[in-house]
Amino acid sequence: ERAVARQPESILLDFSGDLFSYSDVDILSNRMAHALDELGLRRGETLVSMLDNNVDAVTCWLAVNKLCAVSVPINTALRGAFLAHQIRDADCKILICEAEYVERVIAVAGDLPNLELILYRGELEQTYESSMRILALDDYRGCNDKGFETKPSPSDLACIIYTSGTTGPSKGCMLSYNFMCSLARLQLRAGPATKDDVTITPLPLFHMNALCVGIISNILVGARVAIVPRFSVSKFWPEVERSGATIASILGSMGWLL
Repeated sequence: ERAVARQPESILLDFSGDLFSYSDVDILSNRMAHALDELGLRRGETLVSMLDNNVDAVTCWLAVNKLCAVSVPINTALRGAFLAHQIRDADCKILICEAEYVERVIAVAGDLPNLELILYRGELEQTYESSMRILALDDYRGCNDKGFETKPSPSDLACIIYTSGTTGPSKGCMLSYNFMCSLARLQLRAGPATKDDVTITPLPLFHMNALCVGIISNILVGARVAIVPRFSVSKFWPEVERSGATIASILGSMGWLL
């Protein structure tokens, strides 16, 4: 809200040339939050998202937190028992995913007794028989722009990020609002940025790097984030040139490849 008040028309998100201002993101997330509220998402409850790098992944995250609920973004590569474990462990009633991932969720529906509703992004290629409701996200983006007076406390649970599961089933890391903001501030201390910078990242929005280093830290200084769909050596530098990026947020092995 402070960032929006300072610079409502400045660009916050750049998705391959699709630009969204600070005000745009605020309004879109307000609308989705009201829609999710009408669907029954309550304070402290979890919502699992399985979304690619797109604006809906950001607005969904912020919308859930505006309701003081808990955002649980999970890896889009998950299938079978690995997928069922994280959805079941998160104990969610609502899941938002890309249309192409619905089939994976339906395949493990028998292991998800608490999941009641799937909101899919895009177009389904087929219909599915399921006891769960399967509805189009486009019909639940909302139209109420009004902000929310009730705010979460810094120590409240903001999100759950799952580990890679190399030593057993993935574990849900319970992260507070204060932890996420503190991590973003530490990033700015290590790599200072100003409102004139543009950070580019190919990292997925279901992990902390893109969320904190990519988005929260730049909101703190009023800067812009260029988020690409996925890492590509051949497309990286052209996208840097197009976006005007001054900072790149990547992982070590990507640096060697580049």
